[in-house]
Amino acid sequence: MTSGRTAEQEQVRAYLLAQTQDASWLELWPRVLQTRLELIDALRGVSNEQARFRPAVEEWSILEVASHLLEYSSSARD
Repeated sequence: MTSGRTAEQEQVRAYLLAQTQDASWLELWPRVLQTRLELIDALRGVSNEQARFRPAVEEWSILEVASHLLEYSSSARD
């Protein structure tokens, strides 16, 4: 794979691209916003210690995953 993505990442990317074939960006954007709000709501009960915990050295913490998702979702329209 020359893209640097894993097979799993390619599978997820292909799935997401297929989902956009039937809907315009204007139709998808409200779903992106709703999912973003649901993520924020789900994280309300997570403590700082839990958010920073990494299950393994090479794995991301809840904080890292959430930050990545929220940052990407806010700039996805660019």
